Amino acid sequence: MQFYDLLKELSEQIALAALSDLRLNLQKSQKSHECFVNYHPICDPVAALKATEAYQKYKKDGTAYQKPQIIDTVSTVNVHRVLVTPLTVQTWGPDRDTPNRIIRRYTHLLDHFVRLSFTDEDGNKIVFRTGRKTSEVVKRFRKVLKCGLAVAGRYFDFLGMSSSQLREHSCWFFSRAVDPGTGTVITASSIQKEMGDFSDITVVAKYAARMGQCFTSTVSASKCSVGKDEFEIIKDTTCEDVKKDTIYTTSRQYNFTDGIGKISPEFSCAAWKCLRPDDRGTPSAFQIRFAGCKGVVVVDPSLSNKKLKLQLRESMRKFESDHYQLEVCNPSKYSPGFLNRQIIVLLSTLGVKDCKILQKQDQMFSNIKQMLSDPKIAVNHLKLTTALPPDSPVTAAIKMIECGFSPEKEPYIHGILRACQAIHLENLQRKARIIVPKAVLLMGVIDETNTLEYGQVFVQIDCQRAGIEPWVVEEPVAVTKSPCLYPGDVRVLNARSVPALFHLVNVIVFPAKGRRPHTDEISGSDLDGDQYFVTWDPDLLPEKPSDPMDYSPKPPKEKKDITINDVQDFFIDFIQSAPLGVIANAHLVHADSSISRANDPKCIALAKLHSEAVDFAKTGVLPNMGESLRPKAYPDFMQKPDRISYESKGVLNKLFCKVKKFSIDTDSHTIPPVVVDPDFDLDGHEKYLEEARTLLDSYNEELQSVMHHYGIQDEFALVTGNATKLGKFARHKKIHAVRVEIKTKMQDLVRAFRKEFYRGIAINSHEALQKASALYHVTYKNRTTVSTSQKLISCPWIVVENLYTIKKSKPHQK
Repeated sequence: MQFYDLLKELSEQIALAALSDLRLNLQKSQKSHECFVNYHPICDPVAALKATEAYQKYKKDGTAYQKPQIIDTVSTVNVHRVLVTPLTVQTWGPDRDTPNRIIRRYTHLLDHFVRLSFTDEDGNKIVFRTGRKTSEVVKRFRKVLKCGLAVAGRYFDFLGMSSSQLREHSCWFFSRAVDPGTGTVITASSIQKEMGDFSDITVVAKYAARMGQCFTSTVSASKCSVGKDEFEIIKDTTCEDVKKDTIYTTSRQYNFTDGIGKISPEFSCAAWKCLRPDDRGTPSAFQIRFAGCKGVVVVDPSLSNKKLKLQLRESMRKFESDHYQLEVCNPSKYSPGFLNRQIIVLLSTLGVKDCKILQKQDQMFSNIKQMLSDPKIAVNHLKLTTALPPDSPVTAAIKMIECGFSPEKEPYIHGILRACQAIHLENLQRKARIIVPKAVLLMGVIDETNTLEYGQVFVQIDCQRAGIEPWVVEEPVAVTKSPCLYPGDVRVLNARSVPALFHLVNVIVFPAKGRRPHTDEISGSDLDGDQYFVTWDPDLLPEKPSDPMDYSPKPPKEKKDITINDVQDFFIDFIQSAPLGVIANAHLVHADSSISRANDPKCIALAKLHSEAVDFAKTGVLPNMGESLRPKAYPDFMQKPDRISYESKGVLNKLFCKVKKFSIDTDSHTIPPVVVDPDFDLDGHEKYLEEARTLLDSYNEELQSVMHHYGIQDEFALVTGNATKLGKFARHKKIHAVRVEIKTKMQDLVRAFRKEFYRGIAINSHEALQKASALYHVTYKNRTTVSTSQKLISCPWIVVENLYTIKKSKPHQK
């Protein structure tokens, strides 16, 4: 009671600040005892509250504690989280997340939203095996969805979920609230009615997916409005349109422009400037949500200097909505191309020699091993294997190495390189993720000029940040998309130069003509944001390409008068369905053990089953994986100690055995000691010391919060987004998705920090140099730490250009 009485004495602002400090102090205590399993700090709550910085300041001068704030609260929001397990209900947060359309609409009621996930007791995604579909666990989960959940005195009801959240067994809940501005009662039901008109949808899975568009994490181009007369819906290009002007014939009605529209050059620049004001250059395409439409819009010069800002195709319109605000999910960008197990299996099936793939891995081994000893190799490898935003920590490390900083002396560079080494080795061992220098991963778009013929593509690469000058690929390319299980998912196409398409960079442009869209030939994909692996490496071009599979979906389960109860039932059906990973693993086993590889009849059956499982979220038709397709034993490279294993003779095991023999010390204790470099002393920096401490405290607090949420122990693994181990509250998500989340959060943090650091001063000014010097000194001198063995030292390197200028100004450096 004393604890709550003490809180009542404080204003809301001071109480919240004190509780935030208390949480952070407890997190630090837990981190410092990380050697103990399930350690939870025990303390006197009253004494702990009184010891917080916020309470101490209140008692000293009676003023509210002004917590340093550098995070942009527009692009991220604090989200409360709940884990529902078979036995418990666990609360967490709040932690920062990218908002969606609904969250932006009700930001003033954010405390009434929770992100709820259904997991096993250890935080991992729960897997329902055969015979457990009517278990007590399912009944418990269903009850939570149907009846709601009481948390901290509020009752939360099911609201909805995006497609990606559905795959994570996660959804949004909302508690009844009164809008303080209008006095209107807001409920989960009233929010659902505001989303749009879904009344004409007769498939429950599709109904859930259309609702889910409103919950997709997006960034809103809020300053770039689109009037009703500034966009239009246009017709798709189908096989019927193609047959009017060409000799192509087909028995199926294919859609060449499924999921793709157009954006004017002027509006694309304005939208990008709104989203990334400091980023030069404008992407060629954007994955968007707008007025009930979803898909991709590609820059079209024919819309230049016209009133129309957007042309959206009929296939993009999913439901009626008057929400005319452009929301961006992902921009097109350059990403390096990696092989993975599925691609390797298909290439091997199609005649690519094992030795060619092994050579790629050997070269990657060589680069990884020499990163710390050879700065040139380190820079080249980082540029080759990393998508490099200008403000990323890896970019900072590259600049530092190029400027003469030594990985053997500077712990920040050493830590970044170690983190990259560790993630590359783990990905090689677990996924056979091998970098291909002559490969990229690109968003797919359509040829609006109608120049490309069937069998042709256009690819122009622009990655000046990685030292690659823009150039057009003009040679045969192999194109595929993950997941890919059928040999025909790898298409060999001719990349050609088309001057009319030179305005498009870092996308793969497919033709709008032919007997069938190439996108549909590749894993049954479309153009609503799918990413394609493209390689022009002659060693990886299949010798004997296979025909594509028929990806016609099964007829969906239809139902009239769909309600939210049906959506809840669909959610439960989905989390009980055979996971895509189970089918993909079975395919991997049979392909490895058969002389026909992926052409084995079982693999063909599993490829079709996998396609049905992917479509389940749209059709509601559950795939049925019979016992005959379930493996009896697993190859040793899959590392399943609880299953019967066999010694594989395939290419994946050859790769795996080489990884096991390759070792490199990646322990953090080899990082050089944190020593203050006198070269970063600059006269006059003392006047910025207090401001630098405030910025550093704010940055480190955000960093620690993210580390604690994801269970990451190492600062460098966090700032590079290369986490290899996750904490309980992130295990139900795919590791790749979590890494993307972490990188996004770190980019937001870095951009917000730079904005605050340079507030009121020019980037290249003498004041900026003095401030950078102060930031370096307060970071490297007597800093408190997250754990007893590691200091947080990444902060000053966010302004690496200033530190470089200071160092180079010293007489002995000239």
